[in-house]
Amino acid sequence: MSETGAYIHGHSAEVLQAHARRTAARDAAYLIPHLQPSFSILDVGCGPGTISADLAALDAAWQIFSDATFDVVHAHQVVIHLAHLVAALREIRRVLKPGGLLASKDNHGYDHLVPGRPARGPLGARYHRNHRRVGCWSFADDEAVAFWGRSCAARLVSGTELRKRFDAGGYATELEADEFVATSQAWAVEAGAWFGCMNGELLA
Repeated sequence: MSETGAYIHGHSAEVLQAHARRTAARDAAYLIPHLQPSFSILDVGCGPGTISADLAALDAAWQIFSDATFDVVHAHQVVIHLAHLVAALREIRRVLKPGGLLASKDNHGYDHLVPGRPARGPLGARYHRNHRRVGCWSFADDEAVAFWGRSCAARLVSGTELRKRFDAGGYATELEADEFVATSQAWAVEAGAWFGCMNGELLA
């Protein structure tokens, strides 16, 4: 989330497709064993709601947003976007019941791209330093690599929210950004390519 409150990756079809791949079984597996059918759950920053729908299918109850309401507050790849983290955590604490459970999964600083494609150059390094704050998962088979390469390219084409962020912050020249888009597209079809990103899971 930018300082203006806009989601930095925007809401293009490619971004929404990436979010729609998320499921409770894969992305909230650390939380599921701790749930009970009677629990009320708040899914914070849920994007298109694919994880939310999966959690609802576990027969969890859903209630209105008020003090001490929820047994569980779940946040997937949310904390890393927050410009006002402490205020957000206070709100989470406010709506949790005494003894309630906070479940948060976020990227905490490690990813790896193979092959590195030197043509991505300094912008590639800057993009992935930024992306470490918003990414997840492993993309290794041909279909997944093609999807992720196209998704990365689409996020940084001219006019997107992320491209505007890079332009406004002076993170890249027009040439560097265009080169990144082109090389991401090339990486998407490169034999043996893969991308991995490590996440941290918190139950508190």
